Amino acid sequence: MSLDFTLYRFADYPLHPDTDVGSLERLPLGTVAEVRDLIYGQLPSVEWESYYTGYLDGDGFRLDFFVGSHTGDDDDTIDDLEISVHGHAIDSAIDALLQLAGPNQWTVQESMEGQLILP
Repeated sequence: MSLDFTLYRFADYPLHPDTDVGSLERLPLGTVAEVRDLIYGQLPSVEWESYYTGYLDGDGFRLDFFVGSHTGDDDDTIDDLEISVHGHAIDSAIDALLQLAGPNQWTVQESMEGQLILP
């Protein structure tokens, strides 16, 4: 199974499950370097394949991280973090996403349906 998620930072935090995120003010997550450090701070077993892509192999799942853009300047701030989840242990993968998001005051949204994933 494979699912895609996007992590955002909103001025209003924490959000309620029925929040319409389209009307909220989004804040930048940080520069690519800052976001990588924030990821590593919560999920230290992330392996970086390149400056912009990394992965975490969990028990029954894999998270693929896409941080920033290859075409952007490294000092540019990024507005969101894209993560693809693969495997059968989706609940464990979501737990890892929430472990990353909570301390950073980021919000997890499933990309296809737009459902917020809240703790």
